[in-house]
Amino acid sequence: MRDLQLARRRLEGVFFGYNVDRESGEFAVLDLKKAIRIIAGTPGVERVHLLAHSRGTDVLATALSQLTIESYVGKTAIDTRFNIVNVVLMAPDIDADVAVVKIFTTISDPDLPRGDAPAPRATFPAPRVRLTAYVSPDDKALSFSQYLFGSPTRLGRIDETKIGPEEVERLRRLAYVDVVQVSGTTDPFGHSYFRSNPEVSADLIAMIRYGLKPNEPGRPLIEFSRPLWRVKPPEQLNAD
Repeated sequence: MRDLQLARRRLEGVFFGYNVDRESGEFAVLDLKKAIRIIAGTPGVERVHLLAHSRGTDVLATALSQLTIESYVGKTAIDTRFNIVNVVLMAPDIDADVAVVKIFTTISDPDLPRGDAPAPRATFPAPRVRLTAYVSPDDKALSFSQYLFGSPTRLGRIDETKIGPEEVERLRRLAYVDVVQVSGTTDPFGHSYFRSNPEVSADLIAMIRYGLKPNEPGRPLIEFSRPLWRVKPPEQLNAD
């Protein structure tokens, strides 16, 4: 009985801590928007890369949604207004459908006015922005999150083999989205692979620092079905 009570207290602590993190993230959205504006407006800044991990991806997605609307209504785009080039979501702890609605808000809301009138055929108004999501079906932390929220699919646990052809075609039409899947675990929960897995960190550096696209020389990835990719395992890299 005592062991059961201890286990229950630990579980309640995890739930409580998770809820605190979630609300703290919501509180941080306004400050993140301000920070992006300040950085983008700094003389000499030509390119802004936005990276977020885990719960931080929800914060970034919300901030981007609001900045996209702000730019769209002002008849401009977030890439030109805020110099945003890359948006990288690592092990994103957000429902997949919610992420799409937030980040591509101008597509989801065709009645949103662009200037003085709605633009029902609007597309994502940021041709220079590249959105990359690193995901892993082996992410144990997101497995817990999926259970906690009752979410059918957390974006960070998408399995490329379970994505239907319609979803793949929808992603392909967007043209500025890449999903990179990581297999196996290199940390206890399989949630911090962007720094514990050298292949993932190398791919991230190749994209951000050198501006390489998937499968260009210097950024070797396995193409599953464009724009879905897999990080090459170490043994295959050595063989190549």
